[in-house]
Amino acid sequence: MSRYNYDQIDLKGHAIRLLRLLPGSTSEQISCEIIQAWLCPQKDVLPYEALSYTWGSAKAPENITVNGKLLAVTENLYKALQQLRYPNQERILWVDAICINQDDNKERGHQVQQMGDIFKKAARVIFWLGESTPFSSFIDNFMTVFGRLQQISLSYPYSSWSQNDDNWRRIWAHSIGPALANPESFYRLKRGLWHVLNQPWFTRVWILQEVTNAREALLCCGSKTIAPWVLSIATQLLDVQPDYHQEAVIEVMPGPWKASSWWNESQDLYTLLTKFGDSQATEPRDMIYALKGMSSDARNEPSLYADYNKPEQQLVQDAILLMYPLKVEHLAIIKPPATVRDLIHDLKGICRRIASNCHEIYSRQDMKALIQLKSPQVQSQIFVELLSSDGNEDLAKHLLRDWGMQVKIIRKHLHTIAWGRLSADMAEIIFRLMDEDAIATVQTIIMAASNEACGDRIMEFFSQHGTGYLPVSDDLMRGAALNEGCGCKIMERILRDKRNHIYLPDDIFDNVANWGDSRVKKLEIIGRLVDHDENYDKLTEKLLLHSVRIPPSSTHDTRHGYKNASVWLTERLLVHRRKPSDTTEILQRAVANSTNAGKLTSLLFLYWGKRSFTITDDILWAAVTNHEGGHDALAVLFREMRHEMIIPQAIIDFALSSKNDEIRQLFTQYCTKQSEDLEISNKGKRDI
Repeated sequence: MSRYNYDQIDLKGHAIRLLRLLPGSTSEQISCEIIQAWLCPQKDVLPYEALSYTWGSAKAPENITVNGKLLAVTENLYKALQQLRYPNQERILWVDAICINQDDNKERGHQVQQMGDIFKKAARVIFWLGESTPFSSFIDNFMTVFGRLQQISLSYPYSSWSQNDDNWRRIWAHSIGPALANPESFYRLKRGLWHVLNQPWFTRVWILQEVTNAREALLCCGSKTIAPWVLSIATQLLDVQPDYHQEAVIEVMPGPWKASSWWNESQDLYTLLTKFGDSQATEPRDMIYALKGMSSDARNEPSLYADYNKPEQQLVQDAILLMYPLKVEHLAIIKPPATVRDLIHDLKGICRRIASNCHEIYSRQDMKALIQLKSPQVQSQIFVELLSSDGNEDLAKHLLRDWGMQVKIIRKHLHTIAWGRLSADMAEIIFRLMDEDAIATVQTIIMAASNEACGDRIMEFFSQHGTGYLPVSDDLMRGAALNEGCGCKIMERILRDKRNHIYLPDDIFDNVANWGDSRVKKLEIIGRLVDHDENYDKLTEKLLLHSVRIPPSSTHDTRHGYKNASVWLTERLLVHRRKPSDTTEILQRAVANSTNAGKLTSLLFLYWGKRSFTITDDILWAAVTNHEGGHDALAVLFREMRHEMIIPQAIIDFALSSKNDEIRQLFTQYCTKQSEDLEISNKGKRDI
């Protein structure tokens, strides 16, 4: 039998081919006929079903009979036709591998251009996921159980329910659940859904246009079928989370919830490449050709007409000029990628480079003409990229006020904006543009805390926009302490909120000299917090370990004598502080304070009593190695606890050779006193 050769079709109009699949049993050779048809006018279109499937291996091991001649098809398509063939009547289908002459690039381009209409005008689209697999028992079980749920739901007004409506769980529990009481049965269902979602069909780019244009569809896997919308319910009932790409495919399947999905808001090419950029295609250019047919802005764009003779780099540039507010002469400035895959990975990067070069690329007149027709997603991304660095606020305001950019700030945009450098009025503008779900993240709040001009107002905006609760972290408190402008207000805003756990980083007091002119005020804020905090003991133990180490300031505050801030805060903490179980580390840090060692040691003895301390070798070493203030601490120790201390000879020798004259003098006196005490003791023994 000879091989089938395609006849030419009219490439100037809306001609297509259809496949008449002749009836037959499973064991019989597949026989069919190819007929020519026209998509327009709609009323004259021969009713047909369109097949959405994956080609599988490029090899063609199977033959079918077409108009009495042989045509090679892939194994996956052959199995699909076997399942779809009716035993007693013919079936009219559109199947791309058979209805398009794949060896004719010109015809392929013509037919690809009509692909959206082909699936849109089909009476029904069949989503063929594939034949049985090694996991067919799990898949068949899933399809059977949820096919039953689909039938039961027809007795209810299910189309008015959301996917996570409690009514689904009630139907499940009443009608399906009792038969799945065994945990193993539930596990098998979850595994079946997982294998369905991981069929190669979900990954192919061409199925997307087929899915989104389908008015009605049937999901087929082996011999089992369900309505596609059932997958949305299954993921909820079985607590299975599809990946980002799988979820996007499910959301655009025909069903009662498609109109409320993201699809109803954004169908531009930029959004589609963002959502479906992980799809697979044998021909890289198909990533654009397949998506343009379902897009709102590229569908009828002549420069993106499916032309398989066009170089990939040229196609990429044409797509960029469609999606972004650019002219041909701007391409060199933004350094466009050369391949479709690189374009997909660089979508946000192009927005970033446009924003970085805005002043070079645009005059105000150019921007007005270019920006209005572009994707709101692109506009929003360029807007936030402009605000990621200094000097662009005026241009960003012009984009909004003069030309009415359709900007929406969503959660993922928040970390891009340079909150630490925004003006208050621009921050207010941003909050008016923010989506309801754009709640502040920890990273965003930390950036806001560093804004010296209006960080407190930004944080107040976030509080009003969201739940009123701002996530607190070590970095946030550190940023507020170092904020010379409005850091005090930020600290008060955080610390007065009783819902916040108080975070005081270990190094916050070590940095107190860098807190700026408001350093004393910030210490007062912490002091007020300590006075009123219910967890006083736990908090102040941590504060004390750092208050005794606060370094001296290069400035002086007449109200508190700020050079003694360590003493001031330590005393404030000690007023009500109960003695901890271990006082050693606090005293060791106190005697090491370069400026206030003596005063701090005296305060600790005053409030806790000298009997609260054991003078260890580490404490003595900290004092004798403190060449600036150690002598004051040693003077207190010798005065209060000379008889309780046992000083190793190594420390004595080190002290006697110290560069600090006062330390040498203290230890010389100590040694002399020790000798005198020893002599008196020996004399007493002799007298006895």
